[in-house]
Amino acid sequence: MITDTDLNHLAREIATEFGIVGAQISLLHAGDLSQGASGVANARTGSEVTPETLFQIGSITKVLTAALVMGFVDEGSIELDAPVAEQLPGFALSDQRALATMTPRHLMSMTSGIENGPHTDFGSGDDALSRYVSALERLEQGFAPGHGFGYSNASTCVSGRLVESVTGQTWENALHARILEPVELRDSLALPEEILLRTYAVGHDIADSGAPVPRSRWSLPRSIAPAGGTLCSTTSDLVRLAHVFIYGGRTLAGDQLLAPSTVEEMQRPQVEVPATLIADWWGLGVSGKHWQGADLIGHSGTNIGGSSYLLWSQQHQVAVATSVNTPARGYPFADRVFRELFGTVASIEPVAQEAPPRAGLELDLGRFAGTYEISELQLQIREAGDRLLLSGECMMPGEEWRVVDSPLERLSAEVFAATDPTITGGRGWGLAFVGEDGEPATHLINGLYALPRRRRAA
Repeated sequence: MITDTDLNHLAREIATEFGIVGAQISLLHAGDLSQGASGVANARTGSEVTPETLFQIGSITKVLTAALVMGFVDEGSIELDAPVAEQLPGFALSDQRALATMTPRHLMSMTSGIENGPHTDFGSGDDALSRYVSALERLEQGFAPGHGFGYSNASTCVSGRLVESVTGQTWENALHARILEPVELRDSLALPEEILLRTYAVGHDIADSGAPVPRSRWSLPRSIAPAGGTLCSTTSDLVRLAHVFIYGGRTLAGDQLLAPSTVEEMQRPQVEVPATLIADWWGLGVSGKHWQGADLIGHSGTNIGGSSYLLWSQQHQVAVATSVNTPARGYPFADRVFRELFGTVASIEPVAQEAPPRAGLELDLGRFAGTYEISELQLQIREAGDRLLLSGECMMPGEEWRVVDSPLERLSAEVFAATDPTITGGRGWGLAFVGEDGEPATHLINGLYALPRRRRAA
């Protein structure tokens, strides 16, 4: 049995290896929960990370928002496959055909065609989410609903707004009443005034000298809360959430939160994800990876305050969660922890990646040249002899960067790896070009984000 002491040691060892300021790990196996912690929550104050320290969990919030929606699907208050426009008064998009066919299933499976969206701050009032969703009418549609994959914070915000419309409550109040309290997630809080009363981690960058530098901004705005704005939690609470999905909708205390058929539908592949190394398929609010011996299901989340990751295996009744407050290094940390714990507890490991082909693969690199863009992210691809060069700019909060003519390494006919890790925010994912064989690419999938190609090449 893996103990708290074991996880303390593992957290300290891997955090030291990757230069991470503070970290948490939790393991749930056959109903038994263990937890570990390492480092400090804030380098300025020196406060130590404990199992009760709150970390921003970013986009893992999407799992909770999807569970909220599916609870109302269980009750018949939301129809999974009816147009959102028929269920959310005032919902509008720039593309009327997309508006007529887009359903909650599309929103949660990342097949809505709504681009990732901006991180616009509409203040801290209870109308922040409503104002954000109203502003989505100005976005161009990336593709027809159900006819592609594109990760979207904006689509999840629409899901959250749908919950507000059904309940007459704010998303935060509905989340507390219908998910956090029933699942007994007592260390999960959504509003800053609640979080300030607890010990919480702040995000850090690492200076060239190796010294940790606390970030001057704490969180993303409330307007995108359902997608991963302000919600804080502990890794212990995250594996308690995973218990609901492992055990047919039942909480760790034995209460039925969702119908067994509902959690199975959420964990059923809805769409294949282009081969960018981050996920193999997407369900309803969750994603899946094919490992040797099992599928691992869950979600990751990175924002200004940190990087968290939650994965579970139904077959082996095991869940692992990680959180760190050094966002750019959260994925390597999680990868090492997952390999160690899933391998030790369940004897499952990642599928080995094949070496990229070096010969015999003829490519028309000109198919990929062009400019691809969504809100806050623009990439220009140009052909230079036998390789592609990427220039671009990202203005997403906490992930701002600019690169010029960074080479891409070929992984397959349509998938490339960025040689500059800033392009992927340290996640190590690939870039996949999508389109008809032999035709110019229509989209560039940067890990998960689907960037439509401009008609005129750069």
